[in-house]
Amino acid sequence: MSDNSRLLEGIILGSIVGVAVGLLMAPKSGEETREKLKEKAGDIKKTIDDKIADLDSDFVDNLKEKFGDIKESTSEEYKKVAEKVKSLEKEIEEKIASLRKETENLGEEETE
Repeated sequence: MSDNSRLLEGIILGSIVGVAVGLLMAPKSGEETREKLKEKAGDIKKTIDDKIADLDSDFVDNLKEKFGDIKESTSEEYKKVAEKVKSLEKEIEEKIASLRKETENLGEEETE
């Protein structure tokens, strides 16, 4: 489990415990307590939304970094393969030229 996930769990759990303790210790009326609960719930929601946004941002940044690494690696491999293909093409062209020369020489020997 990542540190960010544990942090988020800790924030949520701490908020719930804090609200529960606050309710049990509150010497206020039901209406005041409900209003306070609404405020706390709003605060908790905002904190969770902020942490999720941070996690999403970290995830996107991490994904971009990994994609960049993969792109770079793939680009390097492509260059290696392209160079090898060019080398093989040159070899094939040389062999074809050599075979043509040999067949021309054979043709000349037969006509003699």
